[in-house]
Amino acid sequence: MKIKILGVSGILLAVLVAFWMYGNSVIAVGERESRWILKEMWGENFLNSRAGHVEEYERINLLSLHEGSSKNQELITYVVRNKCKDDSERCYLIMTSASNLLIDGGEYDSGLKGVVEAVNRYKASDFCPVAYESAILKYKINMLSSKSIESARKSSIEILKKIKLDGGLMKSLRTKSCVQMAKEKPEFFHEYTDLIAHLMGFAGGDFAKAGAYIQSVNSLVF
Repeated sequence: MKIKILGVSGILLAVLVAFWMYGNSVIAVGERESRWILKEMWGENFLNSRAGHVEEYERINLLSLHEGSSKNQELITYVVRNKCKDDSERCYLIMTSASNLLIDGGEYDSGLKGVVEAVNRYKASDFCPVAYESAILKYKINMLSSKSIESARKSSIEILKKIKLDGGLMKSLRTKSCVQMAKEKPEFFHEYTDLIAHLMGFAGGDFAKAGAYIQSVNSLVF
């Protein structure tokens, strides 16, 4: 009986050790494959920064990036009551929020058109277009959701490679203004990296491990 107990205990110990080693391996791969976005794009400052003060229109923009945002009555009411057409940062973010809601609701063409109009209307010469790039990512992710698994995997890998190489899909986020904004408004970059993590989930393999690692890091901060 003792021999059987020892045998079972040995098997359980071996299984636990195997899981522990696998977990450490996943973490190591995830950290390595996410380093380019978490540590190299804007430095590590935004990782170590907790949520600070954000204006109401900024908070609405961040929430509009979440899945299911088009069903959030608070967001819908806000963008309807605050419609605008000026060239301010506030209007740029409100218009982008409205576009995010359209994209989330499946109105892709209207949503994408609104995003482009919003960024073109904003006249600031030196700003970080992270809200714009996040909206484009949300659009891409929603489009990928309707593709086959293999097609979504290939497309997501191509998108990730472009972002890693160019710093963004349409506009680069690898700029001094973005490094500064990452220090002052880290919330925008946590949302952006969450979208990157979602995209990595489509890609699978080591990308998926990197995505899981990014989500775990973000969960520790917010």
